[in-house]
Amino acid sequence: MEEGTMEDPWGSGSPFYVEPTTPQYALPKSLNDAAISPSLGTPRFFEVAEDPLVRAVVDDFHLSKEDKSTQLQSLFSRAASNGDIRCVRSMLQGSAREFIDVNGEDEEGIPPLIHAACFGHADVIRACTRHILACVDGSVGCRGRS
Repeated sequence: MEEGTMEDPWGSGSPFYVEPTTPQYALPKSLNDAAISPSLGTPRFFEVAEDPLVRAVVDDFHLSKEDKSTQLQSLFSRAASNGDIRCVRSMLQGSAREFIDVNGEDEEGIPPLIHAACFGHADVIRACTRHILACVDGSVGCRGRS
């Protein structure tokens, strides 16, 4: 048997399975090196990446503001219910912020915070409550009764 090969346990017709080779990259020496993008010269990973589905709804010029709000509120509730902190943060901090209400109820009349609490998603609860406090403080623009 050749080096880097082993028997194919699924028997795909070939007696050997060749392991794929992956390129080796140099690891950063520190977290500061990992956070700086050499191509951009700006820190990476400090801003929350916006969810592509959220971006698609926000950018859809065929949708009215009310339709965008309805769709994004539903996405926000699902993200909170599923514990998708990346999506929740991107919606609270990104361009979708003007279309969602942290206290807004879904189709069943349940607010996102209740969904997150019922399923034990503490990080989502923390993000939502921080957003509500920022709304009360006036440091961010908010929609709804926040």
